[in-house]
Amino acid sequence: MSAAPYYQDDSVTLYHGDSRTIMAELASASIDLILTDPPYNVTEINGRDGTTTGKVKRKDGTYREVTKNFGEWDRGFDPTELLTSAERLLVHRGGFIAFTSDRLLGDYIAGPLHHMRTLVWEKTNPTPQFPGNYQSACEWIVWKGNGGPPKFNAGGAVSNVYNAPIPSGKVHPCEKPHSILDRLIERHSDVAALILDPFAGSGTTLRSAKDLGRRAVGIEIDERYCELIAKRLSQDCLDLGGAA
Repeated sequence: MSAAPYYQDDSVTLYHGDSRTIMAELASASIDLILTDPPYNVTEINGRDGTTTGKVKRKDGTYREVTKNFGEWDRGFDPTELLTSAERLLVHRGGFIAFTSDRLLGDYIAGPLHHMRTLVWEKTNPTPQFPGNYQSACEWIVWKGNGGPPKFNAGGAVSNVYNAPIPSGKVHPCEKPHSILDRLIERHSDVAALILDPFAGSGTTLRSAKDLGRRAVGIEIDERYCELIAKRLSQDCLDLGGAA
């Protein structure tokens, strides 16, 4: 590995850099589960000022302005490249789980790896919607396996719908609930399994993996979040935050 770890302890190794470059250097058939939250391609811009904005009404009757421009990192993402890398890195019947939008759902299902099920995160506190459209009250989670059905510790009586609120006090625009990541890790990996998150964000997947007795490798391109992840992972007590 040419890249030096940004952070490392007995359970977790974190790299700062482009996931495509670093994943190419990881050993083939070395990962038990990939659990990640890649770009959604939901950014919308207009030609006048580079943003698409709107107003949503607060409970007190006032309005707040929101934007659909998350940045260049959320444009032009192709799941096929990620799935192809995952196919090389995963052990036989290793698992792949990725949060995504409805815009990319078909690309994930049709791409490499064996599609198992589409899961749903139902938000118990969804963001108010602009007039004239449905409220966005859920996000999609794709579950796939390498070469056949992957690890599943929950039997067959578990719903594919995960209910949880959007995390409060967000420090990353794409945070996911800690409770969902905990359940996904427990259901789709065994203790001491090696988990990869190539879009580590603020590090909740890595923190959950460590707390649940798994090993993990994380990759994050933004050094601001690498610093935050390192602080979260260096805490001795369990992290009960909500960022992902």
